[in-house]
Amino acid sequence: MEHLKTVNYLTEDIINLNIKSTSKEEALNELGELISNSPNIINREELLDALFCAEVVDNTLVDGNTAVYHVKTFGAENLTVGIGISQSGINYKNDELVNILFIIVSSFEKREEYMEILSRVMKLLRYKRFKESL
Repeated sequence: MEHLKTVNYLTEDIINLNIKSTSKEEALNELGELISNSPNIINREELLDALFCAEVVDNTLVDGNTAVYHVKTFGAENLTVGIGISQSGINYKNDELVNILFIIVSSFEKREEYMEILSRVMKLLRYKRFKESL
């Protein structure tokens, strides 16, 4: 498999630098709606269901101000990465505010790509300079 870069799965139309939502559910819905506009998403409802299920099953909070949702779904044809930034913060868990929200969506067939991109995003998020640059 060729060397994958996260930037190859990002497009300007699935990046929101001004999330308006203040609750976790609203923000997930706002960014989910945005990413569902990608041509890689073939079923909006499947995508949104998978994202909300991920929140129930997994701890999506990476650290004090970042959350990463990652799902495989029949609602996606190819791997897609979305980013949302909230200047005021999204009320997450226990009154923690999240400012950076990543969504990684893949079809079940793209398992290797999905795992590699998820790993790369998690590594990038360890670097304070990277998060500040967003």
